[in-house]
Amino acid sequence: MRKGILRLLEEYDRYTGHLDRGVQFIIAAGMLIMFGLLLLSVLSRYVINRPFFWLAEGAGYLMALVGVWGSSSCLRHAGHMQVNYLQDKFRKRGARTATLVSPIFVIITNGLLIFYCYFLITAGYRFAEFGRFEHSASGFFIVFWPRLILPSGFLLIGLQSLNLIGDAIRRLMCEPESSPT
Repeated sequence: MRKGILRLLEEYDRYTGHLDRGVQFIIAAGMLIMFGLLLLSVLSRYVINRPFFWLAEGAGYLMALVGVWGSSSCLRHAGHMQVNYLQDKFRKRGARTATLVSPIFVIITNGLLIFYCYFLITAGYRFAEFGRFEHSASGFFIVFWPRLILPSGFLLIGLQSLNLIGDAIRRLMCEPESSPT
C-alpha cells in the first residue's frame, strides 16, 4: 500500500513536471509575442501614424497570462516568497520536530490554497461567461477567451499545490526510515 501511494505521488509529480514545462514554454512565447505587439504598437502609432488599439489590448491579455500561469511555475519551483518563522521556531526544538512540522505546514497551507483556487476557478469561469458574446474595447477580441486565463491559471496553481502536498506526504512517509532515532 505504501509503495503504491509513493508510486502514485511520483507519477503525479512527473505529470505536473511535464505540464510545468509546457506552461514555461507558453509563458516564454507569450513574453516574446507581447514584446512584438508592443513594438508594433509603438511603430504603428509613431511611424505609420495610425495606431491599432488591439495591439495594446492583446499585450495586456498576454501580460495576464504570463502573470497568472507564471504563478503556478513559481509555486512548483519554490520561487514564491516564503515565511519560515514557525519552521525556525520548531527547528530550535529539535531536528525531528522540524522534519515533522514542516510538511504539516505545507499540507495545511496548500490545502487552503486549493480550496481558495476552487472558488477562483468557478468565479473566473462565471466572469468569462459574461463575455461570451461581448467584444473588447477595440472590437477585435471576444472577451470570453482572454477571460479564461483566470480560471485556467488558478487550475494550474491548484494542480501544483496538490503536487506540493504530495511531496510533503512523501517526506512524511519516507522520513522515519532515513532519520536516526
